[in-house]
Amino acid sequence: MCGGVMSKRSQRVEQDELRARMRAVGMSHDEIAIEFARRYKLRPRTAHRVAHGWTQQVRHEVAWFE
Repeated sequence: MCGGVMSKRSQRVEQDELRARMRAVGMSHDEIAIEFARRYKLRPRTAHRVAHGWTQQVRHEVAWFE
């Protein structure tokens, strides 16, 4: 980490670990998305995708079937 800026990979690892802990205590994906939006300054759609652990490609594939 340089000057308080986290690399995308280390941020993704942090988000994965946080998501796992939040799910383990029973938080919903919506609750996780709200926290991710606040903590990481994500827009709502991105926050929901990250809360589910989806990549952009997976989200695109899911949207295709909706």
